[in-house]
Amino acid sequence: MTSRQLENLVILTNGPGEVSGWVHPVVASWRARHPRARITVLLLPCPHASGREASVLAGWPEAPSVWLPAESLRFILVGRQPAGRALGDTSGIVLFLGGDQVFGVLAARRLGWPLFVYTEKLALWPSRSECYLVASSPLRDRLLQRGIPAQKIEVVGDLMRDASLLGSREHLVGEPEPPGLATPELLLLPGSKPSKFRAALPLFLGAAEQVQRNLPGTRLRLVRAAYVNRAELAEAASDDRFIPFTGGVTAQYRSGTDGEWLDTAGGASVQIIPRQALANVPSGPRLALTLPGTNTADLAFAGIAMLVVLPLQRPDLIPLDGLLGQLGRLPLFGPFLTRDMAKRFLRRSPLVALPNRAAGRMVTPEWIGDIRSGPLAARLADMLADPDRLLEIGRDLQACSAPPGSADRLLEVISARLTQHARPSPAESAEMAAPGNE
Repeated sequence: MTSRQLENLVILTNGPGEVSGWVHPVVASWRARHPRARITVLLLPCPHASGREASVLAGWPEAPSVWLPAESLRFILVGRQPAGRALGDTSGIVLFLGGDQVFGVLAARRLGWPLFVYTEKLALWPSRSECYLVASSPLRDRLLQRGIPAQKIEVVGDLMRDASLLGSREHLVGEPEPPGLATPELLLLPGSKPSKFRAALPLFLGAAEQVQRNLPGTRLRLVRAAYVNRAELAEAASDDRFIPFTGGVTAQYRSGTDGEWLDTAGGASVQIIPRQALANVPSGPRLALTLPGTNTADLAFAGIAMLVVLPLQRPDLIPLDGLLGQLGRLPLFGPFLTRDMAKRFLRRSPLVALPNRAAGRMVTPEWIGDIRSGPLAARLADMLADPDRLLEIGRDLQACSAPPGSADRLLEVISARLTQHARPSPAESAEMAAPGNE
């Protein structure tokens, strides 16, 4: 019974960060241990989604079967499965890896399979969930304080650590830089969630242009997420709608034998590199400018100091999760709701970078508020001018990072739970051993 269940895995997830940061290491570990397993990823409706999650999943060596959000929602609501990709009548398990947890509850109920939930903050519907798989002991303690039974919680570690290791196996194509290069480097990571990416990119480009002007020779690189294609990047870079709010600049996309670049009108050239190249940037003083999100965990694991910014000139552009995210799209009422929820979130959790939140302190600097390119450039230049401090932050980030192996531990916990349920209880064993029951 247990082995059959492990051979049929249904994963529910939603946006870019969850797919790359949680789903990828789990799928890779699962495939390694159960090569014949049938893994199906149900994408859920999400305001953060880029629309390219399915194509990213299909490009993995361990590519699972994928249901699009509309197909997943149709199955959850009315039980209709996509033709040619139906799950059949076999037994299996449901693993929730992002989105609104109610979708996991409904999918598990419809299938009649046990539900396991990986979470970094909330544990909802405990009576419907087999087990909550959490990243850390402090989170376990918080869930216990909120009334979640201890037997329902298992600490498995941070899946994003494993995701970072998967990404570091892929290398940037081209000639390696000489070791020990002292050229300052500024990495730009405007994210992959469409609304945030389009608003942040001109701000980041404007700040980078001024940094290079103040610190000539500074190397500028933009890390392009797998969920942003070249056309989208070029279009966003030339979009001037958000410049009045940020003081940023636009740029033109070009490509050639020397790679891909964004050229600003002020003379800055920003090289575009893939996200997988984060672990392979040349040595020397380096600093990342990033929005909150999975990027901050990747940078921490790589030991790269960062300035994490959350511009709030337009808080209505920050998409919310779940039902609130759908309500946030409504005209008139939606922007008001989004602004109010953003303020509430910041009051409850003043730290926005994942490594800072995990450590419970400001390991790497953050800046939240009305952020313009001029003051942002000045702060970045100050940080780049202190390479010893950047190295210290990088070492501190790595020291605070979780050890790898979380995906393997997650699978071990699930297997142990299923095995435990498959065993007869002591009372059942005694009854089966009684005379007359042979």
